[in-house]
Amino acid sequence: MTVPPVNTYTPPNTARNVPTRLIVAIVQDYDANAIADALTQANFRLTRVGSTGGFLRMGSTTLLVGVEDWQVSRVKRMIMEHCRERMEVVPPDMLDIHAWYPSDVMEVPVGGAVIFALKIVRFERL
Repeated sequence: MTVPPVNTYTPPNTARNVPTRLIVAIVQDYDANAIADALTQANFRLTRVGSTGGFLRMGSTTLLVGVEDWQVSRVKRMIMEHCRERMEVVPPDMLDIHAWYPSDVMEVPVGGAVIFALKIVRFERL
């Protein structure tokens, strides 16, 4: 049996409630619980993955949410409501800028979210 190329394959009789998009949202640990609770209460299934990175190398959480196409904007809106950018005071030695920055502390913007909505080519629930 030959399988058609990945970009042209459409499963026959696609059932309702089968995710067609995978939303990958990288948020700060500080915001992760509120976002996960809101998505869960709205009946979205999600997976949380701890991650680290970014400008301050602080803890973050990656949320994986499988949704249908028409739900992407709703999930994005919910993440935006619970994940805001804010200012945080950071000592300059944490940023490795103490050689040229004269102050003892510095305010930097943190928070917000990075969101990817990826098309799902194949989905299986085992």
